[in-house]
Amino acid sequence: WTDNKTKQTICLCPPTFYGNTCQYQNQRVNLVIKFQALSDSWQTPFIIIISLIDDSYERTIHSFQQITYLSMKHCNIKYNLYLLYSTRPKNSTRNYSIHIDIYEKLSLTYRGSLLFPIHYPFLPVHRLVHIAYIPRIVDDTTIQTCSHHHHQCIHGKCINYANNNDYHEKKSFCQCHQGWSGKHCTIPYNCTCSSQSLCLGISAANHRSICICPVNKFGPRCLIDTICQSAHEENNNSTICQNNGRCIPTDEYISFKQTFSCICPKGFS
Repeated sequence: WTDNKTKQTICLCPPTFYGNTCQYQNQRVNLVIKFQALSDSWQTPFIIIISLIDDSYERTIHSFQQITYLSMKHCNIKYNLYLLYSTRPKNSTRNYSIHIDIYEKLSLTYRGSLLFPIHYPFLPVHRLVHIAYIPRIVDDTTIQTCSHHHHQCIHGKCINYANNNDYHEKKSFCQCHQGWSGKHCTIPYNCTCSSQSLCLGISAANHRSICICPVNKFGPRCLIDTICQSAHEENNNSTICQNNGRCIPTDEYISFKQTFSCICPKGFS
């Protein structure tokens, strides 16, 4: 790309490189992941937030990716994601992990969280391959809290990871109330997400709030109407999907051509 004022050529680098001419290799995590849900969640759309975190007192979120997942359409997709460290070079004395939060898109109900530690932090590049199982919710007791550590979560609650069976000892984290962050939820911040959305924390990459949007909104702060909401208003509050089907905006990772999909009721397709 050429700057018209200075007549200088400016390189737009892919995530794997940086520098004036993209000559330096970024320290990064390349995550290839496939999600699976049980049959009772086959038609439930999920918002999945995949974060690169460390074990510091701030529990820094270095970078994140957010996807919309619908098992009936996306069960065979392998997501190929890049997560970058917020500093160059990264702090090799810290331990890093992939932290995944899962919410139901229609109700913003919390389903659970998964943890995948990153071993050998001295390596500049990691490539991880995982299959992630979306937790099932039967009642309020399905999400396991860790009351014996509750006193450590000052402005939040202690949650056990849903994939604890993968580890020798149970791993947990503090799920902070909105406006608080850090390992023990003691660091305040100003949430800039819209009032209808959820605020998950602050990204160290751009110092902006991480917003989880309701089904009718999108954008960094959940302020823009989706194609489903716009069509709903243009058609005098009638849905874009027929026979009481539910309109779900299509995730950008899946398709650029199709802007929405319909979850059909039983007997229709």
